[in-house]
Amino acid sequence: MHAVPALFPPLLAPSGAEAVRVAGRRLTYRELREAAGAVAARVEGQGRVAVWAEPELETVVAAVGVLLAGSTAVPINPRVGLRELEHVVAASAPECVLTAPGAELPAPLAVPELVLAQAGPAAAPGGKRRHVRP
Repeated sequence: MHAVPALFPPLLAPSGAEAVRVAGRRLTYRELREAAGAVAARVEGQGRVAVWAEPELETVVAAVGVLLAGSTAVPINPRVGLRELEHVVAASAPECVLTAPGAELPAPLAVPELVLAQAGPAAAPGGKRRHVRP
């Protein structure tokens, strides 16, 4: 049996082939490896990482990066109701949350926030770490 991060390098090996396409945007395996690696470096050491984002390319990058770091991804759709959000946060106890730029986080996600940059050929996840206002 292998840990999840050990399974990714073979999957990411073909550099120029398309790895993922969301809403007409795409990343090659090389671009996904680089962008997810940047996310992994930022969340390393975090046990559970909430991913607060609509289903989009950056969400895929965030999820793969969290898994590469050996952490647990806790995907949370921003459209969930407050009651469900409170339940997910209480049950998962994330140590930080990855968000899209400009995302408005509700009070139940009062944990350190890492903001993702737009994913693409010339962009990798970036941003700064900051604490979310309760």
